[in-house]
Amino acid sequence: MGFLNFGEKSNAAQPDADLEDLTVPQATLLRTLFAEKWPTTAGAITVHGDCAEGDSGAQYGLYNLARAVKLEPESNWPEAVERHISGLLSRQAAPRDEDLSDDQVLSLVKARLIPSSYLPESHRAAYTYRRTIVSGLEAILMLDHPETTTAVPDAIVGRFDAGQLWATALAAVSAEPIEEVHTVDVGNGAF
Repeated sequence: MGFLNFGEKSNAAQPDADLEDLTVPQATLLRTLFAEKWPTTAGAITVHGDCAEGDSGAQYGLYNLARAVKLEPESNWPEAVERHISGLLSRQAAPRDEDLSDDQVLSLVKARLIPSSYLPESHRAAYTYRRTIVSGLEAILMLDHPETTTAVPDAIVGRFDAGQLWATALAAVSAEPIEEVHTVDVGNGAF
């Protein structure tokens, strides 16, 4: 005969306070993997709740990484963390997004659909230009670098006519080749 537990939920089921897409044990694993996979040649790293900080003071958010690994089996997390770190370090050698010329921004910008919950509440104020598509789904502008993508903050969007920037971003997405087509039957029809 089993016992019912009406007390507090175990940490295994609790969402992490800083990386709410992961449970407490999953977030702990992610932070541990990040610290283990960080190359010593890049300097010391200190992992905090939602970011890691290098000895130079550079901060690396873990929010996008948490979103990415959530889609993978835990056995794939070490490789996902290594890919993420590789992308972060390759971006360090490149100019910062805010230092890109207008022509560079226009060559990299693309529109992307994201769940409305994708951006944490603390980040939403920096991306006020987002467009609501339907309840729970938004469009945002991204800079599509070779190894990483970064959301375009209001500070960069403000350098352009917003309509022109959106048109450029949508045209870039339209020009991408379609590699796979999937039909989903939703009961009332397919799309």
